[in-house]
Amino acid sequence: MKQSRFRQLAWVLAACACLFAFGASDAAGQAPPGAAAQARRAGAAGPAGAAAASPYSAADVQQMFDALTLMQAEQTLQLSEPQFPGFVSKLRALQQQRRRYQQERRQMIQQLARLTAPAAPPDDAQISERLRALADLDQRAEADLRAAYAAIDQVLSVRQQARFRVLEEQVERRKFDLLARARRGAQNGEASASKPVK
Repeated sequence: MKQSRFRQLAWVLAACACLFAFGASDAAGQAPPGAAAQARRAGAAGPAGAAAASPYSAADVQQMFDALTLMQAEQTLQLSEPQFPGFVSKLRALQQQRRRYQQERRQMIQQLARLTAPAAPPDDAQISERLRALADLDQRAEADLRAAYAAIDQVLSVRQQARFRVLEEQVERRKFDLLARARRGAQNGEASASKPVK
């Protein structure tokens, strides 16, 4: 148990390093070296594009915040020693499922983007097939994630279940706020770089 918690602490320290890296970039009003080029390559990718402006990938950021959720949950939910092992295993299963479905969905959206690009040859049959596959994935993800949440709820009291939902929402808001700040920092850095030197 102690070794497991030391590993979790290491993840949180890595998350803090990520937070500091993003925050420092935003506070300085400029992006890290190479960030502007990375942001251009990322394109209009939303949060993933913002993550590309940092030394960390979108997957790295998500894993760091998942670890942060785990560490904060122990305190916020006031988990007992008997509850903790079962909660950890079920939360990790939920997080892994969610990351896997997010990755698959991103790949399908990229396929649709290629199929519907102005220069792409028209292929309505393939587009329809990809849309059906996307709908099937969404339905499967909804059912699997509902089952994963139900498994977590089995080891929590009703009050803990509610607090867990609140905690997840807070962490998610924090993540998107951080990524938005990082993206603004990258844009500010690119604008500053384009100004002529007087």
